[in-house]
Amino acid sequence: MELRRCQTELRAVSNHNISQLTRLLNLARDSLVRHDLKKRLRDADQKVRWFGLSIKSKCLMIRFCVCLYILHFPHSLLESQVSL
Repeated sequence: MELRRCQTELRAVSNHNISQLTRLLNLARDSLVRHDLKKRLRDADQKVRWFGLSIKSKCLMIRFCVCLYILHFPHSLLESQVSL
Protein backbone atom coordinates (compact mmCIF):
# COMPACT_ATOMS: atom_id res chain seq x y z
CA MET A 1 0.00 0.00 0.00
CA GLU A 2 2.77 2.44 0.96
CA LEU A 3 4.62 1.62 -2.26
CA ARG A 4 1.59 2.47 -4.40
CA ARG A 5 1.09 5.75 -2.54
CA CYS A 6 4.74 6.69 -3.12
CA GLN A 7 4.51 5.71 -6.80
CA THR A 8 1.40 7.86 -7.23
CA GLU A 9 3.11 10.78 -5.53
CA LEU A 10 6.22 10.27 -7.67
CA ARG A 11 4.11 10.28 -10.87
CA ALA A 12 2.47 13.52 -9.77
CA VAL A 13 5.85 15.14 -9.09
CA SER A 14 7.21 13.83 -12.39
CA ASN A 15 4.22 15.23 -14.31
CA HIS A 16 4.63 18.56 -12.54
CA ASN A 17 8.34 18.63 -13.44
CA ILE A 18 7.55 17.87 -17.08
CA SER A 19 4.96 20.65 -17.24
CA GLN A 20 7.36 23.12 -15.62
CA LEU A 21 10.18 22.16 -17.99
CA THR A 22 7.83 22.57 -20.95
CA ARG A 23 6.74 25.97 -19.64
CA LEU A 24 10.36 27.09 -19.17
CA LEU A 25 11.32 25.81 -22.61
CA ASN A 26 8.48 27.81 -24.17
CA LEU A 27 9.52 30.92 -22.23
CA ALA A 28 13.11 30.50 -23.40
CA ARG A 29 11.99 30.12 -27.01
CA ASP A 30 9.79 33.20 -26.73
CA SER A 31 12.68 35.13 -25.23
CA LEU A 32 14.99 34.10 -28.09
CA VAL A 33 12.39 35.20 -30.64
CA ARG A 34 11.97 38.56 -28.87
CA HIS A 35 15.74 39.02 -28.69
CA ASP A 36 16.11 38.24 -32.40
CA LEU A 37 13.32 40.66 -33.33
CA LYS A 38 14.84 43.42 -31.20
CA LYS A 39 18.21 42.89 -32.88
CA ARG A 40 16.61 43.02 -36.32
CA LEU A 41 14.79 46.22 -35.39
CA ARG A 42 18.02 47.79 -34.09
CA ASP A 43 19.87 46.80 -37.28
CA ALA A 44 17.09 48.16 -39.48
CA ASP A 45 16.95 51.36 -37.44
CA GLN A 46 20.70 51.88 -37.83
CA LYS A 47 20.47 51.34 -41.58
CA VAL A 48 17.63 53.84 -41.87
CA ARG A 49 19.54 56.37 -39.79
CA TRP A 50 22.74 55.84 -41.81
CA PHE A 51 21.06 56.13 -45.21
CA GLY A 52 19.11 59.15 -44.04
CA LEU A 53 22.29 61.10 -43.34
CA SER A 54 23.81 63.48 -45.80
CA ILE A 55 27.20 62.67 -47.31
CA LYS A 56 28.77 65.45 -45.24
CA SER A 57 27.35 63.98 -42.03
CA LYS A 58 28.59 60.50 -42.97
CA CYS A 59 32.09 61.84 -43.62
CA LEU A 60 32.09 63.62 -40.25
CA MET A 61 30.96 60.44 -38.49
CA ILE A 62 33.66 58.37 -40.21
CA ARG A 63 36.34 60.92 -39.30
CA PHE A 64 35.12 60.96 -35.71
CA CYS A 65 35.26 57.14 -35.53
CA VAL A 66 38.77 57.13 -37.01
CA CYS A 67 39.88 59.71 -34.44
CA LEU A 68 38.42 57.62 -31.63
CA TYR A 69 40.17 54.54 -32.99
CA ILE A 70 43.50 56.38 -33.13
CA LEU A 71 43.05 57.63 -29.57
CA HIS A 72 42.31 54.14 -28.27
CA PHE A 73 44.79 52.20 -30.41
CA PRO A 74 47.66 54.55 -31.33
CA HIS A 75 50.23 51.78 -31.70
CA SER A 76 48.20 49.74 -34.18
CA LEU A 77 48.17 52.66 -36.61
CA LEU A 78 51.95 53.06 -36.34
CA GLU A 79 52.51 49.34 -36.87
CA SER A 80 50.39 49.34 -40.01
CA GLN A 81 52.36 52.28 -41.42
CA VAL A 82 55.69 50.62 -40.67
CA SER A 83 54.69 47.40 -42.41
CA LEU A 84 53.86 49.30 -45.60
